[in-house]
Amino acid sequence: MQCLAQTNVNSELALNFVVAVLLLLLIVVRWRFKRQYMPGDALKRLGTDKLDLLLIVPCFLGMMLSILAYLVMPGMLQFAHVALPQWLRWCGLPLGLAALVLMNTSDRTLGRNFSVAIEIQQDHRLITDGPYRLIRHPIYAAVMLLGVSLSLLSADAAVFFCWCVWTIPVFAYRIRQEERLMEKHFGSQYKDYCQSTRRVIPGVW
Repeated sequence: MQCLAQTNVNSELALNFVVAVLLLLLIVVRWRFKRQYMPGDALKRLGTDKLDLLLIVPCFLGMMLSILAYLVMPGMLQFAHVALPQWLRWCGLPLGLAALVLMNTSDRTLGRNFSVAIEIQQDHRLITDGPYRLIRHPIYAAVMLLGVSLSLLSADAAVFFCWCVWTIPVFAYRIRQEERLMEKHFGSQYKDYCQSTRRVIPGVW
């Protein structure tokens, strides 16, 4: 009995460690991209769309706080723990790695066309290669896939809500606004691109 309890503790610590590593890798990926491609005033321009600001900031804070609470104060979210089989929880690891690869590839493909704010950059061009050949918003797809990964690994309903539920209306709003802006700027070129791709999930939506 003690042996089984110790095994469960060790497994939980291992899962906790994997979540921390994935979060650290996410920070590294985004920091490297920001340093290389994003101008210093990028975050200031996020406030140009007030509704977007009101949606994205609480959502981001919820995502970060939920995962930090799981890592630092696991007892605080004990009520949100979901009993999942160990094999299912470990499925989150390859999903998380795939999400980070997708995010990094999408970042590099988009390059200086990326913006935190919903706007058209100077000398903006329509990107249709790399992950953008299949879906129009692979960075959002990567975040949601990472959310599924962290939800499985942590077996935490609060993490699932903040990463997989709360993000849906936020991303849906941003996608709608971004696509309106892109269609206005690129015209028929963007309409043709939309005909051959999906928004977030290949072949689905």
